[in-house]
Amino acid sequence: MLDDGVQLLAHHTVSGSSAAEIDVALAEHLITSTPGAGRHLWEQLTTPHHAADRHQLLEAVRIGKESLGQQLARAAIALPAPHPPTVLDRDILDTVLTGVRRRLSEAVTQVLAAADMHREDLTAVLITGGQASLPGIVDTVRNTAGHTPIRVSRPDAAADGALRIAGTPAAPLAATAGAQVPPLRICSGWPALVPPGLLAVAAMVMLAQTLDNSGVSEFPGGGVAYFLRLPQLGISGFLIALACWSTGIAVTGLQYAAPRTPSEQALYARNSRRALFTAAASGLALATGFGMYVSAYMNLYTDTFAWWPILFALPIVILTTTAGLAITRVPPGGIPLWIRGYRTPAIPSLIAATGILITGAATRGVPDVYALSPLASASARLGMLILGAGIGLTIVHGHVSRVIAATVFGLSFAVLFTWRTLNHYHWIFAAAPPGGS
Repeated sequence: MLDDGVQLLAHHTVSGSSAAEIDVALAEHLITSTPGAGRHLWEQLTTPHHAADRHQLLEAVRIGKESLGQQLARAAIALPAPHPPTVLDRDILDTVLTGVRRRLSEAVTQVLAAADMHREDLTAVLITGGQASLPGIVDTVRNTAGHTPIRVSRPDAAADGALRIAGTPAAPLAATAGAQVPPLRICSGWPALVPPGLLAVAAMVMLAQTLDNSGVSEFPGGGVAYFLRLPQLGISGFLIALACWSTGIAVTGLQYAAPRTPSEQALYARNSRRALFTAAASGLALATGFGMYVSAYMNLYTDTFAWWPILFALPIVILTTTAGLAITRVPPGGIPLWIRGYRTPAIPSLIAATGILITGAATRGVPDVYALSPLASASARLGMLILGAGIGLTIVHGHVSRVIAATVFGLSFAVLFTWRTLNHYHWIFAAAPPGGS
């Protein structure tokens, strides 16, 4: 928070975008592309002996650049004697600014990601400074941020104006030169814990349905047969491990809003590592507990079913442990993007889990050697369609790609559903979130 209560969510410096850096890039381009001058003259101008000539050239470039910003088509640039003048036009300026515009677009995207915001969350975009008049700068910001930037002439009023446009009154910003930059905000409050909570509930429901579909048969000769959908039991362990991973990531994001100094940043990294290690251990312990509980429920104490939920949870546990080992080596500025890229695909996972539960309910009490009734078969295929859609949403990014993948996976799973493919679908679901994160 700044002194007047305004919160800086994120910031990013675009390299090579200052007026002086652009002037140097323009001067170098003009010198090296002019016949009779070339790279030799430019290297000569960088020496202290030719500092005065360099200063005059950069001043001429600055004036010419500003004249192009005032709708002039071209400007003459005087080169050091005995070289004749050259011409600076909009094509040359556009060529030199190509890299700046690309880095500006990347910077806008990174700032939005670091602030945990999307283009739709923005109310207005303000732009200030002389560079705003350069060709393509406003268009680049508009295309990336989704809003046409509003040019303001007073930098000290920019944030105040943004708040007023958003409907929040604020006093004009005081000078903040030399002030310490506050940390980036990833997320705050209890909403960050909703996804892991929903995943934990889904894991418990999956476990309950597994028990509901289980059975034990005793044979006259003393043998005992256990009927249990082991892949579905494995999915319950997978979901509880996924909930623990999601909790670790949420805690990491919540902690990132706190540190301000380098020492606090280091403390935050250590706390995040502990949170992720705890999440990995908790996921493994809970998955083991699920297996042991089902074994005890069925009065089986020697050759238990514990390995199934452990096996399904193991990839998530390894992922969580690896994240804990890596978190202290990630630069503080890169952690927001790291968290954003490795968030749990909670909604697609819940959609897929819902499909498994629907199929489980449709096939309840039906041995896998019997054919399903038309209604049960239709319900089971609906569940498989939902499962396939959830997997497609998990492994693919991008709106159009997700729609295509969800449709293809959903229809394929529904059409190809049999008792044999059911277990294979469970394994595919278990592999999807770690690969799609």
